[in-house]
Amino acid sequence: MGVNGSQGSGKSTLCAFLKFYSEQQLSLHCVVMSLDDFYLSAAQRDALAKKVHPLFKTRGVPGTHDVSLLEYTLRSLTEETHVAIPQFDKALDNPAPTEEWPMVKAPADIIIVEGWCWGTPPQSVASLQQPCNALEAKHDSDGTWRRYSHAAMVRDYQPLYAMMDYWVMLQAPSFDCIARWRMEQEHKLRTKLAAGNRASSQVMTDAQIEQFIMYFQRLTEHSLATLPDWANCVYTLDHERHIIGARADFMLKENS
Repeated sequence: MGVNGSQGSGKSTLCAFLKFYSEQQLSLHCVVMSLDDFYLSAAQRDALAKKVHPLFKTRGVPGTHDVSLLEYTLRSLTEETHVAIPQFDKALDNPAPTEEWPMVKAPADIIIVEGWCWGTPPQSVASLQQPCNALEAKHDSDGTWRRYSHAAMVRDYQPLYAMMDYWVMLQAPSFDCIARWRMEQEHKLRTKLAAGNRASSQVMTDAQIEQFIMYFQRLTEHSLATLPDWANCVYTLDHERHIIGARADFMLKENS
């Protein structure tokens, strides 16, 4: 199952409920994974930034994930007996040590993958021509960054979409509310780290978040415009993340 939703929309909460319900009410073994846990390391992104474009130093868009590891993990969950689930430490901006990855039993009855751009179809080549915000206008005026990300999505991400049998979308009202939702996430992370006496130097300030979400704007707006038409289940959210509408069917669909 694939779950799509913008940053801060409630994907983790929804997936936790689906796991609880599947295991407690249906007696099915459910494994949940986040696309965020498959980001490339800071060193790998630095290398990509030097080779392709400086904006790839920042994690976020397609092209900054270890899709080979994601595919390997997905397949292992259907074939092996025990599988280590990758974890990414956002406070350190690097994958957690492999010895800290949780081990789960396999094969799993239900595998859920959630992510902000998970399931998003590629944009048309023509739509890549013009920058969508100040970040792109200033730092990607020739479109190198967005074209490389687009190519990565077509080549590496779409084949993995085909492994999902069912798609759920949490539909935000617009991109405008996402900055506030993302700030709430970062504030919770800072509080969690402080409670554990861990350094929070890599936790973003509100001003940094305003800049950071520009990396996600293009594909988030594309998701909001396209995914509701083909996702199996769509929950429409208001600005406070309350569900104000829902549509669901049980016919399996292919990503177009």
